[in-house]
Amino acid sequence: MNTKLWWVIGAIIAVVVAVWAVRWSRSDKSEESPSPSPSLISEVPVESPASGIGPSGSANGNANYTSLVDQYKDARIQFDAHCQAIPSTVSIKNGTKIMFDNRSGDTRFITINGVSYRFPGYGYWIIPLTSTALPKTLTLNCGSAVNVGTIMIQK
Repeated sequence: MNTKLWWVIGAIIAVVVAVWAVRWSRSDKSEESPSPSPSLISEVPVESPASGIGPSGSANGNANYTSLVDQYKDARIQFDAHCQAIPSTVSIKNGTKIMFDNRSGDTRFITINGVSYRFPGYGYWIIPLTSTALPKTLTLNCGSAVNVGTIMIQK
């Protein structure tokens, strides 16, 4: 009788652990999912050559995204389905905000001078690029594609 009681207690514990593990893994995945539209952009003061402004979001069918594309028409770098930067070479003034725009449906990790940003499918980041040492050349990597672009920061 004592052995049966231990088997029942063990089975109950196993079920509780399994339920907890399933709920925990689902909550992790929901945090990674971007919202269906871009979030409000707010500045994040970070002292580095590629400090971030974010967060990014999905840009499908959103009027706010269209206005941002118009606003950053001269300061926008797109990453295509093959992770190539368009344009691949840009020259800007120190402190200019650049719109980095993932035009692929796949999540991308884009690295700007060693700082990595997660871009959801069709997501974007708006990032002010600053440097205390000028001129400064920043390199762009997209996933495993290295040196897909450069940005020259000038006075």
